[in-house]
Amino acid sequence: MLKFVAVWQGDAVAAARAAGYRNPVTDAYRLMDNPTVMTEIKRKQRAIAEESGRRIGAQLNFDRSHVLNRLWEIAQIPPEETNKGLGSQVKAAEVLTAVFDAELKYIAELLPHLQGKTAAEIHCFIRNGHFPLQQHNPDDGPS
Repeated sequence: MLKFVAVWQGDAVAAARAAGYRNPVTDAYRLMDNPTVMTEIKRKQRAIAEESGRRIGAQLNFDRSHVLNRLWEIAQIPPEETNKGLGSQVKAAEVLTAVFDAELKYIAELLPHLQGKTAAEIHCFIRNGHFPLQQHNPDDGPS
């Protein structure tokens, strides 16, 4: 089963054949019905997708500000340069509006949670997406 999962690339019959099974068609269907095999194939797919994402991400040479600046440039294109059409400009403006609206909503929801936090706690939130975990002090009684 391990060899089947190792050589699996989306085609169960080809994987069974490559893994050396005598009846690849029959064995492929039997193996794909095995919950353990399916769990391992899903794990392999996740690992491949994550690695692909890392590789693509490493190749990207732009950030959020580049995207926002480009949307702003598109929103400002004069109609004369687009055969009097405004579709791209309107769509770019809509996207910018949605981005900034979402940010304002997020900030408004976040502000109350920042009240009373130290600079170190806020930096932890920025870095990790959560505030430092609270340590329970047994002297404080039940939590």
